[in-house]
Amino acid sequence: MLRVRNLALNAAAEPFDHDFVDQGITTVIGGNASGKTLLARMIAGLERPVRGRLSLDHVDICILPPGRRPVALVTQAFVNYANWNVRDNLASPMLAAGVDAQTRDV
Repeated sequence: MLRVRNLALNAAAEPFDHDFVDQGITTVIGGNASGKTLLARMIAGLERPVRGRLSLDHVDICILPPGRRPVALVTQAFVNYANWNVRDNLASPMLAAGVDAQTRDV
């Protein structure tokens, strides 16, 4: 389970707690500049929290670099290929890295 404890997205933000339930779906909603993307970037390790902790299965992931975290971030942006399906868009970084088809298709 991914746990957020006393997490502050910026110095002025109110810290919050949340548990992302295993195999559950959590929807994060909010207006422009409310911190939705920043939260996702923190979970992926692309940003550091001002304060608080992120833990995955009781392991503090704040100390792990992005490449060592078992999470990833895919943004909805124009860099995705509109003429490709979701699977192909998600696999495109692996394709660029030369990952073989059998591994990509797992």
